Amino acid sequence: MRAYRNARGFTQANLAEKVNTSTHYIGMIETKNKFPSPEMIERIASALDIDTVDLFSPDKKKPEYIKTYQKAAIKHVKSMLGKILDEKLKNWGGADHAQYQGKEKTQKKDKGKIDKRKINSGRTL
Repeated sequence: MRAYRNARGFTQANLAEKVNTSTHYIGMIETKNKFPSPEMIERIASALDIDTVDLFSPDKKKPEYIKTYQKAAIKHVKSMLGKILDEKLKNWGGADHAQYQGKEKTQKKDKGKIDKRKINSGRTL
């Protein structure tokens, strides 16, 4: 039921209002803690503009509009993640990246040098 509700753009409160029940009751149905009466099943199906049988259909038999909704949602999430990653990489490639590169070069340069103070004191590296 949740998939159909989301596909229609309804919140639990929207659906509850349309079928004249509480948001809590809709939540209980969606989490399978309550089973609606036959009358409520009819009202829910009508509000979602689906057949009552569709409320009980397995995921693999989802209508095309739900599959389309899911694909669009996944595409949106990927897009948002891409933007976030691009921004992080841009920031990392900026001042932070230059600062990191500078430290790395200094460490490489210093690695090949012998500390004269340690040699003069009789200790070696």
